[in-house]
Amino acid sequence: MGLKYNENLILNLIKQSPGIGKTKLMKFAFFLQESFGGRVDSDFNIYTYGTYSDDIMGDLNSLIFNELICAEKYVVDKYTGYKLSVSDEVFEEYAEQLPREEQENINSMIGMLGEKTARDLELLSTVTYITNQFKKNNWNERDDHNIFSVVKDIKPHFSDDEIKEAHQELLGNGILRQG
Repeated sequence: MGLKYNENLILNLIKQSPGIGKTKLMKFAFFLQESFGGRVDSDFNIYTYGTYSDDIMGDLNSLIFNELICAEKYVVDKYTGYKLSVSDEVFEEYAEQLPREEQENINSMIGMLGEKTARDLELLSTVTYITNQFKKNNWNERDDHNIFSVVKDIKPHFSDDEIKEAHQELLGNGILRQG
């Protein structure tokens, strides 16, 4: 069974971050493409928990369906999540070595974001996505206040201070660039 590029990428991300959940995996794919120069064959949009890609979720579900990835369900309070894992046997049989540069991009991203919670990544990815949309569309009203306002409209469960702190963190670690 030959894997598509994104399926191979997903196996590699899970192997490097055992127990990662679906939400965090989605954010890793987004940041890899948008901020760390990685190759991800997908478009991302804003969704319930931040950035989301139908392509990545489809590839992930295909890997789960074909039993190349184990998705262990867990419940905490009212939240249902999944811990994703790939066995050494499956990884050795199906996964391909990523190019060195791609592996370095993944290592940098995990080094910077690997300890973040899914909630943290939801906010960080939303701020990044909205900022990038302002740049991409060359919206003249692009200033921090307008970006914060759009993020707040999309994610009202985050405080103004959390949004501002996330923006500063993204600037500070170079994920976002000023101007």
